[in-house]
Amino acid sequence: MFKSEFIIKGMDCPSEERMIRMKLDNAEGIRKLDFEITKRKLTVFHTANNVGIINSLLEELNLGTSMVSSVRTNE
Repeated sequence: MFKSEFIIKGMDCPSEERMIRMKLDNAEGIRKLDFEITKRKLTVFHTANNVGIINSLLEELNLGTSMVSSVRTNE
């Protein structure tokens, strides 16, 4: 399992959270999305080492996405 963290500058309300969920809905291997809207932070738990694809999908939303980290985890 991998844990990847992103800062999304344009995510400031539940409507952006819904947009992100819809965008990542069909991405392979995603197991869980944790949103911290007040911190503009998204944590993605995924089984495949596909963080590049996840980052590209998020960037397509034009919300100011920056990847903070991606590590292997046992969570």
